[in-house]
Amino acid sequence: MARQGDRGESRVALARARTLKELLLETEPEWRLYEEPRARNVTFKLRAQTPRLRTEDDLRARVRFELDGDCSVVWAGAAGFVMRDGIGGERSAPTVQAVIDTITRPSSLDPAPNL
Repeated sequence: MARQGDRGESRVALARARTLKELLLETEPEWRLYEEPRARNVTFKLRAQTPRLRTEDDLRARVRFELDGDCSVVWAGAAGFVMRDGIGGERSAPTVQAVIDTITRPSSLDPAPNL
């Protein structure tokens, strides 16, 4: 039986994917991050992350969500999501809703003092 550490999440992608890029979405949080912005007409692109040898417990994403303005979002496992602003700033979001709230606000990924 596949465990999460064995990339058993890949079954999620195989069951739901309709395009080749969607196969990059291996986890439920990634699928929610994929579906929610689309439902709100937020445009983004999926980009494959550079493959790396990972441990069983390293469940970081293999896909990066690229938004307008050089902003990107990646799933970071138990840490939630990491949003990057394109000029070196970075902030965390614990849930898909927190990411959506941030990316749908004007200038929401502009550098903030806590980045």
